[in-house]
Amino acid sequence: MANAPNDLTVAESAATRTRWLLRGQARVPVALPVGVEHPTGRFVAETLDVGLGGMFIATTSVLAYETRVEITVDLPGVGCTLRLTGVVRWKSACGLGVQFLQLGARDTHTIVTLLESLPR
Repeated sequence: MANAPNDLTVAESAATRTRWLLRGQARVPVALPVGVEHPTGRFVAETLDVGLGGMFIATTSVLAYETRVEITVDLPGVGCTLRLTGVVRWKSACGLGVQFLQLGARDTHTIVTLLESLPR
């Protein structure tokens, strides 16, 4: 995709990548362990990608569309644990697409910091 954050020059990258992430149009491939709580239980899985709008969670657990979830993410290198509320927006045989709900300023900043720190 043209103008995606990974196609930018070094001079353009920081500011443009942040704007791209804030628009919710990009997800960055990253494997992070997550705990997922839902109305009927809990499971542990791993992300395949993360963005400010949500994440894809690789799992064989089946949750219905619109299921509300609480996701716990331990962030390596950042030194904190995020607890994020989301909702299942799509599912496939290999996992779930989750949209975040009501990210606070601290969570938003932490996610942007994490995503900007990942190698491209």
